[in-house]
Amino acid sequence: MKAFAQPISGIIRVGPDTDQYGKPWDYAVTYSSTEPGICMLMGLKGDGKVSTAHRRAVMQVVRNLGFKSVRWERKKDTGNKEIALDLT
Repeated sequence: MKAFAQPISGIIRVGPDTDQYGKPWDYAVTYSSTEPGICMLMGLKGDGKVSTAHRRAVMQVVRNLGFKSVRWERKKDTGNKEIALDLT
């Protein structure tokens, strides 16, 4: 008998000293699987500007979960901005 767990949604917490339980963290992003292999990210909370190191850490987690591409949506008062990235 075999089983497989498919990551559907969750929270990715990021920070220089973040442990396996996500504490302490300085930025968090939610993810959901919108289509097979595609991950949608939406910013949840951050104290200040999201750095390149934050983005790289999130992308590494997304790759490790098996996603092949990412759509990162940012909501602003002036409208939504969506970024699409190929992880292959």
